[in-house]
Amino acid sequence: MEKRLYTRFKVDVPVSFTGDASGTGAIYNLGMGGCKLFSRTGVAQGAILKLHLSLPAPLSPITIRVAIVRWVMGQEFGSEFLGIQESEGERLAEFLRTIR
Repeated sequence: MEKRLYTRFKVDVPVSFTGDASGTGAIYNLGMGGCKLFSRTGVAQGAILKLHLSLPAPLSPITIRVAIVRWVMGQEFGSEFLGIQESEGERLAEFLRTIR
């Protein structure tokens, strides 16, 4: 069994996504390398998505430019982040520091 490179944190963050599938949902755990999402929109393993995370005010949304769906179980799926701008990555890291 592989160990994650990054710690995941329990969150409840609204998300929208586009790419191989488009929809909305919620992120339930989040780390620098990926997240677990719930969505009523079906996605396929291997799908490439662009994620828009709506962080709580006063924080502005974060965009993950490229994420790949690694697993799907019902209405939940796990996504690995493959492409994130440096400034967005810094903001994500700062958000994660605030919820530790």
